[in-house]
Amino acid sequence: WYQRRVRALQKVQEDMSLLPSVVPTSASSITPAQLDVLHPITLACALLSMIASIIVFSGVLWVEFRRTFGPNLIFIINFCDFMAAVGHILNHFGRNNPSACSAAGFVLQFGYLASHLWMACFQHYVFEAFVRKKKKLLLVKWPYLLVYSLISFGFPLITCFIIISHNGFGISVPWCWIKDSEKTYRLILYYVPLFMIYSYQVAMYLIICISINRGQPFKQKIRSHISYKISSLLIVAFLILRLPSIF
Repeated sequence: WYQRRVRALQKVQEDMSLLPSVVPTSASSITPAQLDVLHPITLACALLSMIASIIVFSGVLWVEFRRTFGPNLIFIINFCDFMAAVGHILNHFGRNNPSACSAAGFVLQFGYLASHLWMACFQHYVFEAFVRKKKKLLLVKWPYLLVYSLISFGFPLITCFIIISHNGFGISVPWCWIKDSEKTYRLILYYVPLFMIYSYQVAMYLIICISINRGQPFKQKIRSHISYKISSLLIVAFLILRLPSIF
């Protein structure tokens, strides 16, 4: 009986020694049992997000996608959110697959940063079109779109390539993202830029609201008025829903 107990204890110790290669328990207090519950919930939310993105894609394509500038930006923002949802789905399959885990980390890093940057560009568009009254921006202006693309796609790609060059993507409890051992890269290449972008978004939204409500009544056609209301709603919803991603 005593020998069986010793062998059982040794077996448990061997199993526990394998945990850091799959789940780095020192980096998080989340247990494997909690992960088993959390991942299906995340997968379901990601699938719902993808469905919502497809619906928005359809709506944007229906509303003068080629002729107006605003729907173009909304389409691209939605594409980035779609990528983030794909990243969470890859997370579900990457727990025991290093390649899938690295791919999920790449997609999440790129998707979230690009989404925030494109929303910042969208707010700049709203400011230029509705506050500074640049009506030409209501139409597609490729120079603006090119600059927005270089910033909003270029910076996330640079951060991803830097992380890849240091083999930084991997297990990060409870997700596949930047490894727990690469916290410096996580701070410099994600949290600091994201905090700066989010601060810009909040400041720009306040500037837009104050500028429109102070002394300059919004005197345009009802269609433009509705466009502004929809734009404001999108910005507020984004700021609220994306706040947890900073923390």
